[in-house]
Amino acid sequence: RYYDGRWYLICANRSTSKVKATFDLSSLKVMGLAQVAFSDKKVKVSGGKLIDTFPPLATKVYAIEGK
Repeated sequence: RYYDGRWYLICANRSTSKVKATFDLSSLKVMGLAQVAFSDKKVKVSGGKLIDTFPPLATKVYAIEGK
């Protein structure tokens, strides 16, 4: 979802296992860092991909600068 100059990616790991997820954001034409909401963590967006690890049953919201 796009709002106020940022893309927001809302994600959930429905598994009871830890997972490594890769999100293809190439169609959004964003680069740089994605801020993980409600934390100090930032994840690099490189080559149109965001890669992160999710603990079991975790949710995350990423805010990514873009147009």
